[in-house]
Amino acid sequence: MNRCKTLSRNATGNLSYLVHLKLGAKYMLTYNLNTGDKLVNGSVGVLRHVETCKLKKSDGIGIKRIWLEFMDGPKVGFETRSAVHRYMIVNKINHKWTPIERQAKIIHEKKTTSLSVTRRQFPVIVAEAMTIHKSQGCTFDSVAIGMRKGMSQSLQYVACSRVTKANGLYILNEYKKPATLNTNNPIVVELQRLESIAKEPMFSFLHSQDNCGYQFIYHNVQSLNAHYKDILADRSFMASDFLLFAETWSITGDEYEFPDFQLGVETFSSLNRTRKHNGVAIYIKKHIPVIKRMAYPDYEKGIHLAVLYLQNRVRLIVLYSKPGNSCDDIVEALNNTIGVDYQEYISILAGDFNINMSTEHGKEFCEILREVYWLHLKTNPAHWTTRGGTTIDAVFASQDLKCCGVYESTFSYHIPLYGRL
Repeated sequence: MNRCKTLSRNATGNLSYLVHLKLGAKYMLTYNLNTGDKLVNGSVGVLRHVETCKLKKSDGIGIKRIWLEFMDGPKVGFETRSAVHRYMIVNKINHKWTPIERQAKIIHEKKTTSLSVTRRQFPVIVAEAMTIHKSQGCTFDSVAIGMRKGMSQSLQYVACSRVTKANGLYILNEYKKPATLNTNNPIVVELQRLESIAKEPMFSFLHSQDNCGYQFIYHNVQSLNAHYKDILADRSFMASDFLLFAETWSITGDEYEFPDFQLGVETFSSLNRTRKHNGVAIYIKKHIPVIKRMAYPDYEKGIHLAVLYLQNRVRLIVLYSKPGNSCDDIVEALNNTIGVDYQEYISILAGDFNINMSTEHGKEFCEILREVYWLHLKTNPAHWTTRGGTTIDAVFASQDLKCCGVYESTFSYHIPLYGRL
């Protein structure tokens, strides 16, 4: 019996001879109680309650079970808590606490002897401190790491990555940077290999302009109010100089803040506070001076135009025309806004024309814009601009563009278009 007291936990089924209990202290499970319930060896929880009971055949008090609140979230021990849910309510036990029962293990002092004893103990050890290896898989709000000379990079990584935020990381002793890995180290070799075959994202060139002139993106957003945050999160949009939107569905009082952008001009989707499937807007970078603004909303025909005249003779035009409008309807709207003074400006026209540019009717419309306004189709009519396989969105310009094409959208039926001049 006495010799069994000194055996290591490896020889006793991971059950300690003596466990010191202190409310508020951290304890680690040393035994897989229920793998499906995530009550596994290495799970760490805080001791919240020690439940006692009267011992049989004596007047003494014994420990019946302990209750831990696990640090890895409510999923750990959920099934175990559910099984005693009514008991917890009756005894006013916090619903976040998980009961841990004593476990029984048969211990043999030696493998060659048939003599054995049974140890009944709680499968926990104090976990206010633990080895770095044992901490793998755990996360903590704060940790203190005892650094020592010669600690490898891999050990330092495991130790420092246990904490959820940088201000919860405390380093004991002097920190010494580990030795640089040898060039023949397998990790170094693999990192170099991965860098050599890195794939460049298709649209990474839109993230930085490098003094390439002006960059613009046009998009039928199908509600700026609904997708404002999606646009904010897109690096290509935010790196552009001009943002041209159709079908903004905007109403009086709407305000959208894009960093470093100013609202150039817009039309509202309706005369009241009802959001309808039209409206256009142009946003430009704050450092670009604007000379003139024009807004043309035709609520009867469902044609919306917005025009910006910039100091450097650049004219931006965004258009939305509802389905069913004719070429003549669109030309009339253009005549009422930009006229035919195309020679005075470098004009960019982008919009949802609801005319399929890949059809004969679309080709006739493109010819009209070229002859009347000297606006040439710059997007490829063979490239779809909607999820339905049509080319009803397009970019026209009065001079050559450095590049122009279709981008990507995760939220709209329409595909954005980009260009540089």
